[in-house]
Amino acid sequence: MKQHWLIACLLALGVSAGCTQTNMPRSGQPDTLNRSGQFAPHMQSATPELADGPEHGVRSPAPMSLADLRSKYRSTFLLNGPATKREVALTFDDAPDAVFTPKVLDALKQEGVKATFFVVGNRVEAYPDIVRRMVREGHVIGNHSYSHANLPKLTDNKFREEIIKTDQLIREYTGYMPHIVRPPYGNINEDQIRWLSSQHKK
Repeated sequence: MKQHWLIACLLALGVSAGCTQTNMPRSGQPDTLNRSGQFAPHMQSATPELADGPEHGVRSPAPMSLADLRSKYRSTFLLNGPATKREVALTFDDAPDAVFTPKVLDALKQEGVKATFFVVGNRVEAYPDIVRRMVREGHVIGNHSYSHANLPKLTDNKFREEIIKTDQLIREYTGYMPHIVRPPYGNINEDQIRWLSSQHKK
């Protein structure tokens, strides 16, 4: 009981102290009270406006930049391979298609070069034989979403669906499960990176 009484007293003191401070005039001198306990009207002054507007209007939540995400999630958000290796990664996005992908595969085969193809799920559905050829000829397959959506604009569920559906299609047609994801347009947000990391993807 004594504890409740003490807390109530402390709260009352805090409120009265806060009220007194908010009614200080610009001169720094406290306002005077009239007989009814109110501040004298001639002594009251309006609270000065904030020069650049209220806090919530200026400090609006902003997504992290790609550079910030790269710095924070170095083991998941990869932009390059190890600097210690003198190697170049050859990658192709938006595959497969019926015209250019077979020509690229022919050229790679002729030169004995392996590459990574980041495939779009609805194109995997359209050209499964070309994706099978990629795997058969030793290339790496990466997930480039199902519909080439701008991922940060999607809900969490829709984003996950884009990735999971493409994984399932690749596995269905090739037996291969991709472990890397390249976001369309290079756009991705922090929550999406965290989810990919939870799925052991990079």
